[in-house]
Amino acid sequence: MPQPYRPSDDSALLLDCVRRSMEMEEDRGGMRGLELGCGTGFVTRGLFDAGVLRIAACGDVSVEAAEEARDRLRGAPLDAVICDAAGAFRDSAFDLVYFNPPYLPCDYEEDSTVCGGRNGIELALSFLESSRGSLRPGGRMYALMESDCAGEFLENAERLGLTGGVRCRLRLFFEELVVLELELRRAR
Repeated sequence: MPQPYRPSDDSALLLDCVRRSMEMEEDRGGMRGLELGCGTGFVTRGLFDAGVLRIAACGDVSVEAAEEARDRLRGAPLDAVICDAAGAFRDSAFDLVYFNPPYLPCDYEEDSTVCGGRNGIELALSFLESSRGSLRPGGRMYALMESDCAGEFLENAERLGLTGGVRCRLRLFFEELVVLELELRRAR
């Protein structure tokens, strides 16, 4: 079984992007968050320590990752669970949903910590589909991915009632990463 994904440039990008985005929010510090594919819990703990989250859950399919995340989150109103998506959580339970799923194009059997599916976006799309119901109307979703997949992801998000676009970018020598910020439209 592979070790939990270790925080890297992509993890820091997601944490910094969400933190900066929330700096101007009135509800800052009162938010309820959900992270899917949390690995060691680095982003969730960072958002709590920055005063963005009041309470949060994070999930990962890896038992080892969930255990490591629980250790990192100890002493805060945060917890890690073993799950493959957001179906375990109540509808409209979260103000923020955020994820940095594996995004390399390859088969999951090769290395589940970095493989996002045959085209690299399949896992991100499954997170999008499963977590949309967990987001309250007016809530925000942040998804990190390789820039080449952003268009397809945004098209799928629009069909689910989420609107938005690229919030942050990080160009590395071999790829460009983006964080998409999406808002769930409020019912009229």
